[in-house]
Amino acid sequence: SGFAWVESEAVEAAEVVPTAAFVLALAIGLVVARAVVRAAMSLLRDHSTRTAAAVGLWRPRTCIAEAFAQGLTTGERAAVQMHEEAHVRHRDPLRLWLGQILADLQWPARGSAARLVSWRHALELARDDEARERGVDGADLASAVLKAARMEGAQSALVAGIAGDAAHL
Repeated sequence: SGFAWVESEAVEAAEVVPTAAFVLALAIGLVVARAVVRAAMSLLRDHSTRTAAAVGLWRPRTCIAEAFAQGLTTGERAAVQMHEEAHVRHRDPLRLWLGQILADLQWPARGSAARLVSWRHALELARDDEARERGVDGADLASAVLKAARMEGAQSALVAGIAGDAAHL
């Protein structure tokens, strides 16, 4: 647009853009615009949790709700803390946000949403494994995950929570 404004003679002598190229560029532009809007909306969403989560894109931090922590045993609290610290170490809120953008850029192709859900599930399992490698008892971790799943509702894409997707439990 800026070039056309300044160099009006060059625009008049320019080739006409083929209709197919224009339609293709418009379709790609709509997909990209949708992904940008959804990414911006996820940044503006409330990222609080009723249980435990790693929040923050640039400086992730562990957030454990006091009401949830009071209902946990000492071992479960340690398991939750280690699990969420693993999310923080790997900057998972940022990775989840970027994964959502990549899935949105694949829209309307079938399977991109399912691949994102599978990747999020694999991410939760990897953080569980990392917590267990650092000495957390698996039974304490499993118990904390089930307690969190009972309390948690739907979570934002930018929150790496302890329970993950309830369908995968």
